[in-house]
Amino acid sequence: MTQTTIRLSQGLKLVERITNRITECEAEVLVSLSPVMCYSEGDLPKVASKQEEASKKLNELRGLHTSLLNVNEAIAVANSEHGIQVLLKRQKCRNQALSSLRNIMGSVQHHSSGMDEASYKGWMALQLKAQNTNGIRHQSITVFSQEREEEMKAEMNTIQRELTKIADEIAYINATQSISFDLPEQVKAEFGLE
Repeated sequence: MTQTTIRLSQGLKLVERITNRITECEAEVLVSLSPVMCYSEGDLPKVASKQEEASKKLNELRGLHTSLLNVNEAIAVANSEHGIQVLLKRQKCRNQALSSLRNIMGSVQHHSSGMDEASYKGWMALQLKAQNTNGIRHQSITVFSQEREEEMKAEMNTIQRELTKIADEIAYINATQSISFDLPEQVKAEFGLE
C-alpha cells in the first residue's frame, strides 16, 4: 500500500468507480468459482488453474474493499474538518422545508376554487344564488389568502437561494481540499492514480 493524495471531489468520484468495479469483480469471482467439468485426470490442471484464478479475483476484491474503506474514511474526516457535514445537514433540513412548502402550495392551488374573504362580502351584497344539491345558498371561502401565498413564494425563493449557496460552498470545498489515504499498487494502477 502507498499513500495517495487527491482532491476531495476526485475522491468522491473514485468511490463511485471503486464501487462499480467491486460489483464487476464480484461477478468475476462467481464465474471463477464455477465448477470445472473433468473427464479424466488430464483435466485436473484446469481445476488448479481455476482455483488460482479464483484466488486472484478474491484478493482483488479484498483490495477493492480495503481501498473503498480507506477512501471513504478520508472523505469522512475531510468532511468533518472542513464543515461539509454541517453543510450537508443544513442542506437536508432546508430541502425538507422547501418540500413542505411546495406540498402546501400544491394543495392550496388545488383547492383554490373558493372566493377570498373580500370577494365573499361582495358576493353576499349582490345576493348571488349559488346553490348546492339541497338548494341552500353557499360559497366556499379560501382560507389561504393571496398575501399568504405571496409570503410562502418569497420564503421558497429564499430557501432556494440558500440551497444554491450551500451547494456552491460544498462544491468549492470539494474542488479545493485534498485527502490522503493508502491504496494498494494494483488499485492505483487500475484507476490511473500513479
